[in-house]
Amino acid sequence: MQRRILTYLKYWISSKTRKPLVLRGARQVGKSTAVRLFAAAQRLTLYEVNLERHPHLDAIFASLDMELIRSNLESVLKTSIDDKGGLLFLDEVQATPRALAALRYFYEDWPSLPVIAAGSLLEFELADHSYSMPVGRIQYGFMQPLTFAEFLTAKGEDWLLQQIERYQLGQPWPAATHAQAMRLVHTYTILGGMPEVVAYHAENPRGLDWGDLQDNIIATYRDDFAKYGKKTQLPLLQRVYDCLPRAIGHKTKASVLAPDHRSAQVRACIDLLRQARLVRLAFHTHGDGVPLAAQLDDRVFKAYWLDIGLLNRMAGLRQSLTTLDESLFFKGKLAEQFIAQHLVDLSPASDQQTLYYWLREGKLGNAEVDFLFQSGSHVVPIEVKSGKSGSMKSLLQFVAARNSPRAIKFSLGPPLVEQARHDVVTPVGVAPVTFTCHHLPLYFAGELGRLLEQSS
Repeated sequence: MQRRILTYLKYWISSKTRKPLVLRGARQVGKSTAVRLFAAAQRLTLYEVNLERHPHLDAIFASLDMELIRSNLESVLKTSIDDKGGLLFLDEVQATPRALAALRYFYEDWPSLPVIAAGSLLEFELADHSYSMPVGRIQYGFMQPLTFAEFLTAKGEDWLLQQIERYQLGQPWPAATHAQAMRLVHTYTILGGMPEVVAYHAENPRGLDWGDLQDNIIATYRDDFAKYGKKTQLPLLQRVYDCLPRAIGHKTKASVLAPDHRSAQVRACIDLLRQARLVRLAFHTHGDGVPLAAQLDDRVFKAYWLDIGLLNRMAGLRQSLTTLDESLFFKGKLAEQFIAQHLVDLSPASDQQTLYYWLREGKLGNAEVDFLFQSGSHVVPIEVKSGKSGSMKSLLQFVAARNSPRAIKFSLGPPLVEQARHDVVTPVGVAPVTFTCHHLPLYFAGELGRLLEQSS
């Protein structure tokens, strides 16, 4: 299975400034498999140590003695580690957290050996550690579930992916190609991008066990709750975990998720789920200019799930893979979830993308733009519609307020370019606004950065 992270790993290992890499991501997004695929593709000897099976190594790493660490690793591997043409992979590193601190000495005392560490719930170790982290001596890579493009590759739809990757704004787009892509968007929306689920479907297109695989992943995340925080917090954490899928895409309010608990307690649970990378947050920003983070208000946010297929399952939606049902996208704001997943993945693998949106509440009426995207020195508003068309009132309010020259509207329809002109009622009166609105189908979300760059 071809993963985007493999390109990043190739860049990492050939870099003259290479440092030990900590690969971060939710459980079962394919971190371990990606490292094995990378080692095989690069013809590297993989020295893989599953630290869950060797908990005694934690004390060895605590010594920070590289000779002692090396000899014990070689004892576990039953072979000598050759740094020429080799790759050391410390998997399930959360089981021996002192290995994270020891990465500094791999960098300083054994720089010729490429080292990757990966594991589950690393965010908790990184956020709540009692040892000195090797700041400046390690680097990070972030891994997500499969994108729609990676899903197409897994399905053998290389021709369709090539057409999507070659598309230029304003070009004609065949109706047959759009229909084919939307059928696969429907399948992806139900299956999602968890590698185990996608691999099963690719090998068994008519198989029906993909739902059981999703249920198993959801249950595994539930089993992890005991590691998330204090026991007194677990009941509320479970409750928030169950309620959030029904609140996807809406301004998150503690009074909705758990009205009998304080807002701070609910927010703490959301932050824990975010640290476990099960939840992504889109924060309100004023959108006056770049960087968007400079105007961020972290008290106002919307939540999105790790994976659209898991969200579907948790929300109780049971859809057929063979019947294209456009009403699917009206349930649970799934079209917005689809876009959120792909906006996150537009950042380099070395960066953790933050999502942004715009919200105005007040006497003059509420307005909300689903997402704001930074393209160079410009802020581009993005609206997501669940059908082929829909109102753009909030988008027009933002365009008028920020004098935006262009906007994006994702929907289920084919691509087109609209030179829009509207009269908009603003706080200072009626104002005419003109801008270029690019209407794009959902499956172009992964190409947004390229398309905007080429059109600027």
